[in-house]
Amino acid sequence: MKIFLTAIALILFSANFCVTNAQNTYWTEEGNYDTSWYDETKNEYHIGNARELAGLAVLSAIPSIDYESGGLEGPNKYFQNKTIKLTSDIDLSGHLWLPMELNGAVFDGDGYTISGMTIHITQGTASQSYGFCSLCHTIKNLVIGENSEIVIPSGITVDYVGGIGGICNDIDNCINNAVINVTRAIGTDLSIGGIVGYAYEITDCVNNGSITVFSRSGSIGGIMGGSGNVSGHRKVDGCINNGYISITNSLEDNGYSIAVAGITPNYGNERAVVINCGNTGNISLEGYSTNYGSSMINAFGISQYTPAKNCYNTGLLKVKGSNGNSASNIVAYDCENCYSTAGITVENVSNFDVWSSSYKFGINQSKFCYLSSDVIGITGATVIDNMKSQEFCDLLNRNLSEIKYVGLRQWILGENGYPVISHGDDNSGIDDVYFDIPRKLNGIYLLDGRRLNDISNLSDGQIYIKDGVKYIKRSNY
Repeated sequence: MKIFLTAIALILFSANFCVTNAQNTYWTEEGNYDTSWYDETKNEYHIGNARELAGLAVLSAIPSIDYESGGLEGPNKYFQNKTIKLTSDIDLSGHLWLPMELNGAVFDGDGYTISGMTIHITQGTASQSYGFCSLCHTIKNLVIGENSEIVIPSGITVDYVGGIGGICNDIDNCINNAVINVTRAIGTDLSIGGIVGYAYEITDCVNNGSITVFSRSGSIGGIMGGSGNVSGHRKVDGCINNGYISITNSLEDNGYSIAVAGITPNYGNERAVVINCGNTGNISLEGYSTNYGSSMINAFGISQYTPAKNCYNTGLLKVKGSNGNSASNIVAYDCENCYSTAGITVENVSNFDVWSSSYKFGINQSKFCYLSSDVIGITGATVIDNMKSQEFCDLLNRNLSEIKYVGLRQWILGENGYPVISHGDDNSGIDDVYFDIPRKLNGIYLLDGRRLNDISNLSDGQIYIKDGVKYIKRSNY
């Protein structure tokens, strides 16, 4: 079995990649990996060192044989519905890393860090998806550490790129420090995010890595590039982007559009939402198309058309070029209980609209949105000069009672003195506490196990449980 796996793996890797980097060996080459831990009868695997992790990449590259379809090769199924868990920090600096495809699997970093991850793509793959994992169902509790980078040079066909994953169903509690650099990528549906290129749902993730992209089109976000029109209520929740984003589009009259946002520019579901998120990274967008109306450049502090609730932006937006479309310090559409301290600068751009919050679509689309006095283009917005205060933090928390949305979190003062979004363990020492669910619900319990059908008689601040999640009763609700 091991000889068979090794032979196929070496053929696959040599067919899809060539090495031109000084760090000229891959973890998946013979002698660099260990697959002795694999047992097909197990449902959970523990990975404790770089050689074992490389073995996972080797195994994940082997196609499954679908005998019901006449023996045709299909996606890898060795880890479908199985869990892979790290048991220690891992240093990948010894060799180049190749993105692995964990079809239907759960990868649990268990809080450990993978450092020194270097991905240098010199020849495209069939998936056109790049990151620590090119494809995975769920990734959680993972840190991609310092001295990590993803480099995709000119001429490579790219669809999805992310520090944690290219395409994932959901990502939870992950941190990315990898730098992403994409140059003249081929393709018209490019999605790049500091955490993930394309995903359905992301919670409690932080991106610290910078993103530099030279492309004719695409969606680039500090957290996620984009997501299609997926069904159901989808959200990006509790995520922070600290990474600098620099995007350049220099193909004249190309007929394409490019959008960038601190969190995500494109979450293509009318029921999707960005909540409890913040962007501190500066955003720079340069576009030189001469065909206004068919070629557009757009920059946003939080998101483009996806509603933003309980979010903040402190990153400066800088747009430069010969033509353009729009920019907003928060979002282009609907925002509630958000603030921005950052301004927008526009250089040499004609046919360009600068929006404050979501006021392009009318003040009724916004509720409790605050902008500092240095933000330009304000129309009907409330201007707050002194946001660095407990009073402003209290104001944001009072507004929560007027926003009927499940999962809103409270505001606390950050280290820089400005309000930031709390996590579950910041709420009176209770883990995973959320606000706002309807009053009349079946299956509500107190912490002592007593069942309720109504929360209206609970005291302010009292904790109760619904579907295994702890909630806190607020005043005026």
